[in-house]
Amino acid sequence: MFHKCESPTQIKDLFRKLAKRLHPDHGGSDSLMILLQDAKQDADLRLELISSMDDHQEKSSKKKKPKWKSSGRYSVEDDADLIYSDDSRVEILDDILLFAKHHKSFDASFTESIYEYLEDRGYITSPQYNALVRIYYGRKINKWNKYETK
Repeated sequence: MFHKCESPTQIKDLFRKLAKRLHPDHGGSDSLMILLQDAKQDADLRLELISSMDDHQEKSSKKKKPKWKSSGRYSVEDDADLIYSDDSRVEILDDILLFAKHHKSFDASFTESIYEYLEDRGYITSPQYNALVRIYYGRKINKWNKYETK
């Protein structure tokens, strides 16, 4: 529900609008408010991650000229859409695979396929990375890793 929000202000406004409808005092329920608050936290994390990714991409020295298809559109492998194997963001793969190793019920086949793609080509695409972020934050792997003993 917050996926179209592009700023913290938009998230805040949408949260208030939905909270008026879903709050228990206005005919909603506690469980709906909890879901709304979780969705807002995820949206805040997503914006924070996007902001840090943008900062990193600006500092990156690997900027290449865009590759053009004959149709005049950017190709899927446009440099702006690629995350290279030496980028610190791909460490998310290791975290998810480590989580899967300790939680046998977790199906890591999708993550493993992205890992193989990265090994074969040396990069992953932006949609692949975004899917990994959804897995990472959706399964609360980031919180799990904080408590892991080193």
